[in-house]
Formats: sequence, C-alpha cells, structure tokens
Amino acid sequence: MLNNEGYRYRDLDGNIELFDADDVRRIVTNWVEYGGGVVKNKKQNRRARDVTPANAKLNAEHAVFDVDFCYRVGKVIQARTRNYTHNPDDGVPLHASAYPLSKLLFCAHCEHAALETGNSALRSNMRGKTGYGNRARRYRHNTERPCAAHTRSVVAELVERDFLMLIESLSVNPASLPLLLNALEYFNTQSHEGDHKTMVMAEIAHWRQRAKNADLMFSKARMSQEEWLHAQAETEEEIARLQTQIIEHDEAEIALKLTTEVVSNLANNWRQADGEMRRSLAHSLFEYIIYDLDKQQIVDFKLKPWVQLLMQLKITLGGDASDNENPPWLR
Repeated sequence: MLNNEGYRYRDLDGNIELFDADDVRRIVTNWVEYGGGVVKNKKQNRRARDVTPANAKLNAEHAVFDVDFCYRVGKVIQARTRNYTHNPDDGVPLHASAYPLSKLLFCAHCEHAALETGNSALRSNMRGKTGYGNRARRYRHNTERPCAAHTRSVVAELVERDFLMLIESLSVNPASLPLLLNALEYFNTQSHEGDHKTMVMAEIAHWRQRAKNADLMFSKARMSQEEWLHAQAETEEEIARLQTQIIEHDEAEIALKLTTEVVSNLANNWRQADGEMRRSLAHSLFEYIIYDLDKQQIVDFKLKPWVQLLMQLKITLGGDASDNENPPWLR
C-alpha cells in the first residue's frame, strides 16, 4: 500500500528506495521512540515483551506521531507477541542451502524500468529460496516489488550453469599466456636498463658506504657533529625510501602473478569450491548480473574494475569466434 500510494524513503547513501515488509516492521517496532519515549537499549537489543504500553512513558513534546496512536501500536504488538522456547538442538535447517549468486542477480525487467525512468529504486535483486522436501533450490524475485516479468523464480542449477559458462568465457586463453608473461617481464623491468631490484640494491649499498665515510670523517674530526647527524639522517631516510620501493615492487609482482593464476583457473576454482567459497568468488568478480527470468538467461553484467582490466587483455588476445558461437553477453 505504501508503494502503490507513492511513498518512498532514502537509504544511508541517499538513494530513493521502495518499502518492503522489513522496513514496515522496523518502523512499527520503534513505536516507543516515535512516541517521544526514552529507553535504555536500542530496539535491536531488546525484546518486544520487555517494553509494553503499561511500562513505557511517552512524551508528547518530543513525539513524532500522536502519543495515543503510538500506544495503540504498542498494544497491537503486545497482543501479537509470542513466547518462544529455545531448543538447544536447533540449528541450521537440514534443507538449507548456499546461494552463491544471491543479491548479485538483478531482474532484467526491473532493470529496464529503472533505466527508462531514471529511478534506481525500481531495481530488484534475487535471493535464494530453499523449498521444503524435494523441491529444488531456486532464485526468487523480490516478492515486494511489482514487475512485468511473468516468471518470478528460476531453478538455481540453471542460473549457476550459465554463470559457469560466463566465467569460462573470462578465463585467460592458454595460447595467449606467453604474451601475458611478456607483459609481466616488462612490468618487472619497468623500462629501465638492467634489473630494477639490482639497481635499487646498488643504490642502497652506495648510501650505506656514504654513512661509513661520514663516520670515519667524524672520528677524525674532519666533520662537525651537526654535519654528521645530518648525513646520518639523510642516509637513513634514503635507505628507507629505497627499501620501500623494493617491497612495493615485489608485492605488485606477486599480486600480478597470483591474479593471473586465479583468473586462468576460474572455472576449476568454481567447480571445486563449496557454497560459501563460490559466493566469495562470484562477488569478488562481479558488481552485478542482469538475469531475464522469462528467457532464463544472463543478458548483462558488470565486472569488478580489476577484472575488467584482465578481461580487456583476454579479449585482445582471444580468438576470433563468430557472433553466432558467442553467448548473448559477448555479442
């Protein structure tokens, strides 16, 4: 009803959002604060049955809503509150499953509506839904959001199969790895003659020798104490700067090698990983994936910036397959 009547709110980033059931629940359960009352604990740290209309003191001067109305809300919440008994054997339900692409998938129909209207609040992500009994794992459209799609859910195996095809297309072509190694070698040399690390080490040795010479001149009274202290401070500063260059260079080289190895084995990493590792992998590679529920296929996606660089390299070095052989997202 709130959404249909045109009500919206802004999130922490200032984006306009539609209401869902959790938003309404959060507002209603804070009836004490909206009534100008003060309680010791935040709502998330207290139980509904601990604060009731009988023991809550509201203040009309500081209230956002009418105090009598807030008391009525409190009475309804009190009437609906149930006492739960904790079972120590309770845990994760046996039918629960991991959904690696949850909140990463976005509905293509809602995305189209958001682009047409310029309203990002119309975007809608999909979350995992585990059925009871032998029902399949599914990714389901947000039930609180209106959408033009006729299909509102899809079997998880279908989506994850298409996702596997997608990351296989992002894998570095083994035939092109020599070119990547040449790029790595070029990075290591940094366009300098000779080995960069050797040159830096030689410069460090030079500054250390200067420090020894300064010690010798100071011991023979050919240099004042002030000049000697200045020379020592300058030497230590230069050596620290050069050592930082070596560390940064080595770390960058290791990072590039590890990134190359990871991207060249994306598909194998996905197949061998469990649900949580797959989720980490997917969310580290993609900003979002647009999925058409009616057509049941991936129609668009956005990579993380660091992957975009490697994908550009992959496309540059890749083969020349025709459009008919490429999946929709590469056409």
